[in-house]
Amino acid sequence: MSFQKRGILESKEESDKTYRNIVIGMQLATLATMPVFGYYSDRVDLRIFIPLAFLSRGLVCISFRLVEHPQTVLAFFLAICLTMTSAIQFLAVEVLFMRNMKSTIRGTLNGIAFFFGGVGTTIFVLIGGILFDKVAPWAPFMVVGVADFVAIIFSAIFFLSGIVKRDD
Repeated sequence: MSFQKRGILESKEESDKTYRNIVIGMQLATLATMPVFGYYSDRVDLRIFIPLAFLSRGLVCISFRLVEHPQTVLAFFLAICLTMTSAIQFLAVEVLFMRNMKSTIRGTLNGIAFFFGGVGTTIFVLIGGILFDKVAPWAPFMVVGVADFVAIIFSAIFFLSGIVKRDD
């Protein structure tokens, strides 16, 4: 159910304009910041960078609970931050994946990872849409935030146990 159908936005045009502005802001912010994070991701300890990336996105997602209207500055800001933190999170995991992968199987495993990432995204879109409609607009974001915090726990186990070591 859209914000228009809920009566929060008055028309499809208003909904489209809001969406367009958010997407433009998200893309510009990502284009401006990703080269910087890409540069530093090769130079930092991923045992710290990855949990921080998950923590950042988790906090952004949970903050969507505070959004009461999709046209507020907070909604716009959080949408931009969500895109940026998701990209940073992906980048951090990808660098770890590539840093420790044998070159003979890197492409195969990367393809498998992207396949399952697509499957997971598709499933989440279905579940997230149901949560948005049946619970509240913030509900899918809360699920992602909680999942990110669970991922922090797993990364701490892997990194602190020595399963994943700093290799540079």
